[in-house]
Formats: sequence, structure tokens, C-alpha cells
Amino acid sequence: MPLRDGEQFAGYTMVRLLGSGGMGEVYLARHPRFPRFEALKVLHPDLSADRDFQQRFNREAELAAGLWHPHIVGVHDRGEFDGQLWITMDYVDGADLGELMSSRYRTGMPRDQVVAIVSAVADALDHAHRQGLLHRDVKPANVIVSQPNDGSSPRILLSDFGIARPIDDTTGLTATNMAMGTVNYSSPEQLMGAPLDGRADQYSLAATAYYLLTGVKMFANLPAVAVISAHLTAPPPVPGAIRRDLDAADPVFARALAKDPRQRFGRCSDFAAALAAQLRISAHPQSIPPTAPPAGYPGWPAPPPTHTQGPAPKRRGRALRVAAVAAAVIAVAAVAGYLAIPSDGGGHSTQNAAEAQDAARLAGQHYLEALSRGDAAAALSMGAKAPADTQWVSADTLRAQLASSPITDIAVTSAPAAPGDDPNSVQYVMLSARFGQTLSQARVALRRNGNDWKLDNATAPVNIGTPGVTNASYKAVAVFGVPANGASSIAVFPGALAVSSSNRFIDITAQAPPVLLNALTGNGSPTTIQPVATLNDKGLAAAKTAVDNDEHYCYQGVAPPPECGSLSNNDSTVSITGAGDFSKAQFAFDPNTMVVTVSGSVVYIAHSQTTATVTYNAAGTVDLTKDRPTYARPGGGR
Repeated sequence: MPLRDGEQFAGYTMVRLLGSGGMGEVYLARHPRFPRFEALKVLHPDLSADRDFQQRFNREAELAAGLWHPHIVGVHDRGEFDGQLWITMDYVDGADLGELMSSRYRTGMPRDQVVAIVSAVADALDHAHRQGLLHRDVKPANVIVSQPNDGSSPRILLSDFGIARPIDDTTGLTATNMAMGTVNYSSPEQLMGAPLDGRADQYSLAATAYYLLTGVKMFANLPAVAVISAHLTAPPPVPGAIRRDLDAADPVFARALAKDPRQRFGRCSDFAAALAAQLRISAHPQSIPPTAPPAGYPGWPAPPPTHTQGPAPKRRGRALRVAAVAAAVIAVAAVAGYLAIPSDGGGHSTQNAAEAQDAARLAGQHYLEALSRGDAAAALSMGAKAPADTQWVSADTLRAQLASSPITDIAVTSAPAAPGDDPNSVQYVMLSARFGQTLSQARVALRRNGNDWKLDNATAPVNIGTPGVTNASYKAVAVFGVPANGASSIAVFPGALAVSSSNRFIDITAQAPPVLLNALTGNGSPTTIQPVATLNDKGLAAAKTAVDNDEHYCYQGVAPPPECGSLSNNDSTVSITGAGDFSKAQFAFDPNTMVVTVSGSVVYIAHSQTTATVTYNAAGTVDLTKDRPTYARPGGGR
């Protein structure tokens, strides 16, 4: 039950409830001895009673308290009172970036403000990393813009070190090593529970910067599972695909958002400096007095009240989040006054774009639109050359892809040219589209072909099996129901893959990832289908029939051919009829050879003067690659 205004707890006097969450409640509280207000977090009794949680909680508080810096607001105290853990920290009133984005910057912040914010947070994170600590939850809601009540400049504050941990700590402060951070901003290694270092925070900072610049979250409007999948497999989104004036920063985001941490910048400040350089903005702007808020904007929060009676003021979302932290709040750098975003996006004028640039961009748009409506012929016509085999890029196969993963949210923007390229001969565009739940983006080249612009590739290669590995089951793979007939590589359109078997005796499945737009570039390894072949009921029946046919051929009431061998009763004139009893026989399928090895005993009904049944001790193979599978005995016999 929440504490009442004016109630005492661990010596603190409650002023008002700031908010509550899954772990407990957060209060604005008066310090018992000093004339100041603090944020007091009181944890739920069930968490407080958990010994493992107590250890994690105390450890987190110690980590945060040890994070000292001229711009760090520290944790003051922690303890236990009436069976509940508590922690106090500085009370910070302000607005977080999530609130500012939703209320004022729905299409993105001005670039200079974003660079100031990113540079400040990067410096804070690098300081924590030098102390051996990770933040692990960098996101807009944990970055506060605060203005002191003395009229000085607003400050940028990184909050919520409540899940900070030592870099070399592999035990984890949570129940698992998976991130507690918000999935929209979590790094791939964090989502996979892999070892982390400061480059995981860098990824989250870059994801935050992407949102601040564009007003669009990475992999937005997807369920959490799809967002996680996109972080792990989809190409990094770049801001130039949303705002054309930001395309110079695309390479910076491609590096900071790389799946492999080794491909990112060495430090967060290196990312911030690269972003500032590409956007041609100082990474460390001077402090600027705040301008007056625009009409209708609620303004900065007032200082906390000094009384404890009367109705509780309206809660502020930021106050809830700030006070909910279990650690320090870092004050780092000055922020420029709030400015409206220019109607042209603040970058270079699109009126100066060359005719060739617009024509190439339009060609890219036509390509994606043709794919989305299932027009295979039109999509193929947008490529410089058609694939050698078009069986897997037909109208039927494209419709099958769209049924599995429709193509939506199409966007095409011009992308920077490569050094030395002739813009009248080659242009680059950023293709962006959603394939089912997966957002895909890629920078691709288009080249002038007479009066038209063509993509280098309108299709993408897909390998079937591991190149250089001989496996008979690869020849039985069908894609979209079209047999591959032993082809080691096929050409497909971007989209989902459907893998099945062209051999009725086996089933084939494959963990086939979707082919995304980056496959059109030819960079990196092609998508590979790794088929898994299993013997199905028809295959098992075919193997039994092959054995039966062999035994009927051998034993017809006369001496059998030499390759047939003998039965259990050594009666050479026995005649067998009907299907065998295979209950004691074994069948082992080898997908590498598509051969079934038969062993064990098979019992048949016999026409003989000495016995009513005979037993055949099987020891042979059945080849399922043949149109009519046949049984072969050891040594090459039938």
C-alpha cells in the first residue's frame, strides 16, 4: 500500500507519490536532517524478501555510488526499513527526450540539438566505461533535459544506472544475462545474452540518435519478438532513408549499429565525433541561454513544494522515470534553445537535385512497387540483366512470396555517390521496405542504360546447401514448389523463402532466412538454404516394398539365383507370398546418399513342406534417388 503524504519512512518525510512500477513506488521525500528534497524509492516487500534480489540491489547501489564525476548526481543512501529495501538519490525535475519527441519533435529534432545530446551522453558513457561500468539501458526516456531554477542553461542528463554492472561481471544482475533494456534500443549481443562491453551502450546510443533525428524508432510498429529478430538479422536502418538531409550520416549509423561489436567505433565519443563531423556541427557547443518556450508549451517544471499537506500536484512522467532510477543521474553538457524544425528538413535544398538523381530514385521506387504488387516481369525489367534461370522469379513464385510476407512501407531516397563515380552514369539510392514484419534497407547502385536507369541486380542469389559439399538430398530441394534439380545456386526476388521436397519419399525442411534488400548489392555472403531431409511414410513404405519385391523374385518354389542367399530354414524350394512382417527390422536413412539401410529380420508366409513361415535376415540398402527404389544386397546383388 502506498505511503501517505506526510508519513515517515526510514526517517524521511513523504511529500508526494511520484509514481509506481513493477518494483515499487517512488516518492518525493524531505531529508530527515538536511533542508533538501530527495527521490526515495521503496521496493515491494516480495522483492525485498528475496535474498538474491537483495544482493543484486545492494550491489547496484554500490556500483552507482562509486560512479563519481563532476557532473554526476550521486546516490545518497540505501537501507531496509520495515522489511522493505529503499534507496535515495537526487531529485531531478525535467522532461525526458521521449516526452519532448512526442510533444514537440514528432518528425525529428534539429541536428545541432541532437549532436549536443549525443555528445553529452557519449562523454557520460565513456566515463562510466572507464570505471568498468555499463549502463545497459540507454534510450530517450533515460535522457533528461533539465533547467535549474536559477535561470541558468538547461542541462542534458543521462539517468537510470539502476541496471549498471561491471564490464567483467558475467553473473548478471538480472535473472538472466539478457538485457532488461528496452528492445527498441538494445544491441544484438545484449538480446542474445552474449558478453557485453561499452560498444553495447554505443549501439543503444546510436539507436536513440536515430530516433531523435528522424522521429521514427528503429523497427517501429513491430511486436517485441519481431523487433528482436530485426536487431539480430535486419540491416541497420539509416536516417537518410527518412530525411534526405541526413544521408551524409548514414555511414556513421551503419558502423555504430553494426551487428558485430568489433565493427563499431572504439568509444561512444568516437561515434559522437563522427556524427558531428558528417553533419558539420560542433560536437561540443557552447552553453546557450534557453529561449522562451513557444506559446502553449507547458514550460519547465517548478521547484518541488516545501509543504506536505494538501492535494498532490499532477504527476510528471519525467519525475516518475527520474526518481525510479536506482543510481546516479549524470549532468553532462549544455543544450541549445529549442528551435522549430525548418520545413525543408534543415539540410540542402532538394530543388538542386540533378535530373539523373531523381530519375534513378524513381527507378528504385518502381522496382519496389512492382515487387509489392506481384508484377514479376516489371521487377525483372528494372535489372540490368535477367538471371540465367527465371523459374524462381516468375509471377507465381512472387505471389507465393507476397502471400507469406507482404511488402509494405516502401521508401526510396537518394544516397551518397562513391568517390570518382560519374553521376551521369551511376547513381545510388537507399531502398527501404518492410517484408512482412521485417524492415529492410540497402544502398544499391543504378546505372544509366540508354534513357533508363537499371539496378545492377533485380534478383539475389541463394545457395542451396554448403558449396563444395556433396549431398544427394540437395538435389531434392524445391523452392516455392519449383525443383532445384541439383542447382547449387538460384536467383530469387527479395522476400520470404519457402522450401520443400521434390522427392516424394523424403521431407525437406530448412531454416531459410528471408532474402532482404542488402542481398541485391552483392556484398557479403549470399543467403544459404541448409536443407534437412528426413524419411517420410511414403519413403518407409517404398523401402519395405523394395525388400518384398526382392524376396518374391528370389523365392518362387525353385532354387534361387546365387545372389539371393538362403532363408532361415535353408529350404531352396520355398515359395513366399504376401508382404513381409517388418516389426523386427530397422531402417536407417542417410540424407547424404539418399539411401536407406535395412537390417534386422523380416518374416514371410511360406509355402513349404517343412514350415509355414520363413525369416529373411536383411542386410542391404534401398536407393531412394531411383524412380523405382530397389533393394541391393551386400556385394552388389539385387
